[in-house]
Amino acid sequence: MRTSFLLVSTSRPGYSWCLRAPVLIVRVVPRSCYSGQMPRQNRSISIPDEISQAIDEAAQATGVTPSAWMVEAARQRLAVGDGLAAMDEYFAMAGLPSDDDVEWAEGALRRAQAFHAAAEMAS
Repeated sequence: MRTSFLLVSTSRPGYSWCLRAPVLIVRVVPRSCYSGQMPRQNRSISIPDEISQAIDEAAQATGVTPSAWMVEAARQRLAVGDGLAAMDEYFAMAGLPSDDDVEWAEGALRRAQAFHAAAEMAS
């Protein structure tokens, strides 16, 4: 079983990445939650009508305002970009995974998906 971990920090405050070396598993973890009002900056952006409507529907379906929905979408997109950059940095340092490593990771993913599906069916 492979248990070595590489913690990669980034300039994006509030997030850290955990890479299970040499497998392509990335987990973004918030370091803290804000209980009060966070400083806000108002912006004016242009959004195509169909995107605006989709945002409104998605926000309503999740019970948040369109503004809150867009902030969360932007936060997720920034985290993905930072995670990909961390992976590039790690692969530059450690090299790309071997075929055996990729096969092991794909098997671990299949087992995790099967476990999740079984847990969903049991509940």
